[in-house]
Order: sequence, then C-alpha cells, then structure tokens
Amino acid sequence: PVTTSGGAFIVALPDAAPNVLRIDPRARTAEAIGFVGGGGLKWSFGAGSPLIGRAVYAVPFLADEILRVDAAAGAVTELPLGGHALAAKGTGKWAGGLQAPSGVIYGVPDGASA
Repeated sequence: PVTTSGGAFIVALPDAAPNVLRIDPRARTAEAIGFVGGGGLKWSFGAGSPLIGRAVYAVPFLADEILRVDAAAGAVTELPLGGHALAAKGTGKWAGGLQAPSGVIYGVPDGASA
C-alpha cells in the first residue's frame, strides 16, 4: 500500500521489506526509513490526513502492531494494539481499512474479533 504523508512525501508500506520506503517526488528521491523486521503481509492498509497530523497509520494484517510513519521526520514507530487480544499473534487481523471524514481509521476484520 502507498499513501501520502502531509502532502510532501509518498510512503510505501512494507510487505516483506524490512523498511518503509519514503518517496520525495519534488526531489525525485527515495530512501528506506525505519526498521520493521522481516516477514510478509505485515500491514494491509495505510492512511494519513491533516486531521490526524502528518503521520501515516497502517492497519496490521500479520504484524502485531499498528505502524506509524512520520515521513517528514523519517520516524517509524510500531504502536501496541492496546493490550487487547483481538487476534492471535501472527495471524491475519484486518484485511484493509477505510478512513472516515473525521480522520478516524477503521480496520476491516479478517481474523480479528472487532
């Protein structure tokens, strides 16, 4: 999945890659930022909006955390799911998502109970 971050960057979320790809279309450059480890099918959907700041948030599929990408700062953070056991570790949790006009991001359940 690819999404924008604050209008200045394009972010490619990692599937099997160990990093996020930050693309700067103005400078015509791309670079890997952050480290999220190996494996595949980690995040299924990402969204960013001025309503929720400049960061992009990614919904986990096989990953066990939400991914927050601040492309402008070059920062990648894995956020816990709040301690709720919505799906077993390493299983498909949410198969995509959508973003409401309010900026709230909703995951579409796959193996997650909510």
